[in-house]
Amino acid sequence: DINALDSAVAPDWNSAGIVYQSTAGLEITEDTPEGQTRSVFHGGWDWDPDWAPDGGRILYQSKEGSHWEIFTVNPDGSGIVALTHPETTLVDALPSNVSGAYSPDGKYIVYASNRNADEDVGPWRLWVMNADGSNKRPLPIDATIENGFSGDQIASWGK
Repeated sequence: DINALDSAVAPDWNSAGIVYQSTAGLEITEDTPEGQTRSVFHGGWDWDPDWAPDGGRILYQSKEGSHWEIFTVNPDGSGIVALTHPETTLVDALPSNVSGAYSPDGKYIVYASNRNADEDVGPWRLWVMNADGSNKRPLPIDATIENGFSGDQIASWGK
């Protein structure tokens, strides 16, 4: 039970606590009986946090105008890094990158993107990248993905 907060959505946890999105932004509640809560930061449209397996960086998606991008941040709110960003703005519509999840070893991130080969909006596909945002590539999986931007976790890792 996340400490008396009825707006807590999309929780992810590890030994460092529970991270989630709320009306107050991204927050962390300690996984203890006292359940102390602290803010990571409040940026507005910051959704779907996923904590690195080692309790380090927090992955999340943020709305950037008409599209979504994936970022990481330290648990204290410092060190925000954009892992995805438009390759070009010379397109009809900017694609979105959403629903990121760390691999169990923390080395990779799986996510959904509607980027096509021309960097324009296309069908949703699963992509993977290194945890630092390098080496982005679509996964060779033929699956129909529908995304209504409802905050659903589209992709996750198994062990």
